[in-house]
Amino acid sequence: KKMPLGGLTIDVIEEELSDFSCKFDGEQEFVDKMNGLSQQLHLEADDLINEVMAYAANVKKTDLDVAFLEAFEQHYKKKKTPGSVSKPRPVLADLKPTTLGTPRRMTKLDISHVEIDDNMDTTLSKIETDAPAHVTEFAMIESSFNPTWFVSRKESGKVVVSMGGDVKRERRSKKAPFSVSMRHSVRGKYGEPKAADVLEGMNARLEAYGVDVRASNAAVLGDAPYASLVQETESPVFILGFVGDFDAKGDMSTIELMRDEAEGAVAVTVDVTGLDERCFFPGQMAVFGGVNRTGSLFEATSRLLAGKQPAATVQSCSEDAVIWVAAGPFTAPSTAAYEPLAEIVYKAIEEQPDVLVLVGPLVDRQSPFLLKKECRLSDDELTKGLLQRLGKAMKGCPTRVLFMPSSARDSCVIPVFPGCSLREEWKGEGIEIVTDPCTVVVGGAEVAITASEIVTHLSRAESHTSSNKENTDRMGRLAGHILEQRSLYPLYPPSLAASLDGLHSACALSGKQPHVIVAPSMLIQFVKSSFGAVIVNPGTACKGTSVGTFLKMRLGLSEIPDGGAVDLQKYTNASIVKI
Repeated sequence: KKMPLGGLTIDVIEEELSDFSCKFDGEQEFVDKMNGLSQQLHLEADDLINEVMAYAANVKKTDLDVAFLEAFEQHYKKKKTPGSVSKPRPVLADLKPTTLGTPRRMTKLDISHVEIDDNMDTTLSKIETDAPAHVTEFAMIESSFNPTWFVSRKESGKVVVSMGGDVKRERRSKKAPFSVSMRHSVRGKYGEPKAADVLEGMNARLEAYGVDVRASNAAVLGDAPYASLVQETESPVFILGFVGDFDAKGDMSTIELMRDEAEGAVAVTVDVTGLDERCFFPGQMAVFGGVNRTGSLFEATSRLLAGKQPAATVQSCSEDAVIWVAAGPFTAPSTAAYEPLAEIVYKAIEEQPDVLVLVGPLVDRQSPFLLKKECRLSDDELTKGLLQRLGKAMKGCPTRVLFMPSSARDSCVIPVFPGCSLREEWKGEGIEIVTDPCTVVVGGAEVAITASEIVTHLSRAESHTSSNKENTDRMGRLAGHILEQRSLYPLYPPSLAASLDGLHSACALSGKQPHVIVAPSMLIQFVKSSFGAVIVNPGTACKGTSVGTFLKMRLGLSEIPDGGAVDLQKYTNASIVKI
C-alpha cells in the first residue's frame, strides 16, 4: 500500500534509506521535516523518498540530516516552473490487480512492420556542443538537449560491484553471432480472470513447492502427507500453505496460513514465536512443523525450506559468451535526450558483446518531461523514433539487441504484468522485442530477466527478524526468495497491475532454475550467489539527474569441463559498471 502524504515514520525511513546504503541521525526532527516536505511539495512518501535518494546520489551524500533536506528542498523548488503547482505522479501500483488502468495517451502503436529508413537523419544540426558526436544520436527533441550533466560525469567505466574476474573479451575475428534463443513468457489474459484459473495456478505452484520441500528434507518429512491446516493434533505434523496476514510492524508473533483443501479454502493462525528466524511476505509458500491442539492455532516449532533446483546442463564451447543488460530510465526526467542510452549503444558497437538487453522503461510514462509543452512528440512517435535509431545504429554489428518493455512504466505497452512484447522480432536487423519476463539462452546457459521491480516490491512487503538480524545480508535474502519460492514474482497479491492467472504460469521456476537471474531495481546494485545461481540488480541507466550503471557479464563457457556443468556460477564473471 502507498503511504499518504506525511505518513513517514522513523522505522519506515530507516528501512527505505538502507536500501540505498544511506542513513540519517534517527532524530524526530528529520522525520518531521520529511513529512513536512511530503505535504508541502505534494509528494506521496514513495515519490518523496525517490526524489531525495536521487538528489543524495547526485551530491554523493550518504549521511543525511535536516540541513541536507533543506538543500534538497531548494534544489527541488528550482526544478519547478515558477508559479506551477507540483502534482503527484501517477503510480501504477495504485491500480487494482487485473485492472488495465488508463495510462496517459493510451497507445495504439503497431510496429510489427516498421521499416528502417536508411536515409533517416539521426544528427541534430542545430545542437552546438562539445559533447562527443555519438551522444547526440538519440536526442529526440532538440530543445531538451543539454549534455553538460552527462559530459561532466565522473568515474565513467568504474566497476561498482563485481563477482569473479575480468568481463572483457577480445573482439572475435569472425563476425558470426553467438547462438542465442529466447523463451518468452506465457501471455496473460488481460481482463477479469476466472477464479478457477487463478486457484488452479496457485494450487499447482503450492503442490510443486511441497514436493521440493519434501525432497530437500527427506530425513525429516519422510513419506508422511502434509496435514490439514485445521486438523486437531497433539502429535507433531507438517502443514503447507500460503502466508496471508501478519503484523509486520509488531513483534510478528503470529501469521495466517491459507490453502485450498478438499472442503474448500481454509486458514489457520500460526504461532511463530518458537522460531529463531521469522521472515515472511504476503503470498509466500511455507512449510511448518508443530502441533495444532485446538484446530485454530498451530504452534510452529520449525520451518522447512526448499533447496536448490537442477539447472540445464551447459556444454563447453570454444569461446565465452558476453551479455550486457541495461535498464531504464535511459534519460534524465527533464529531457528526452537519451545520452546514457547513446553511450551504452556506442560502447556495445565498440566492444561487441554477444547480447545487449535493454530493459524498459524506454519512454517512461512517469516522466514529467512528457507533460511539458516542448514535448511535441507523442509517446508513439518517441518509441518508434528511438527503436528506429537503435536499429540504424546497430546495423552491421553482430551483437543481438533485445528490448524488454516495462509493463509498469513503458507508455508503449498495456500496463499489465506479465507483459507482452510489441512484436515477435525485427527481421533482418538482429533486434527483438521480448516479453516480461523472458529467458535468454546463450550456448545452453539460461538467463532469466524481468522488468517487474520484484526486488523493490519484496523489500517493502517483507518482514524479517532473527537473533542475528544485524549480520544478515538483506539484499541477498530478498534475491534468494525468488529461487526458494520458485517464481520470478513470488509476491501475492502483486504490487503492480497484473493478470493474476498469467502471473503463476509466466513467472514459475518449478522443475528447473535458470543459471542467472537479472532483476533491475531502483535499490542499490548487487551481484549475489544464491541456490547455485547468480542474481543481479544492475541498477538503472539514470537515477534522477545522475548517471547510473549497467551490467557486463561473461559466461565462461570455454572453461567448462568436457562433461558439461550445471553450477555455472563458478564460471560466471559479472561487473556492474558506471556509464
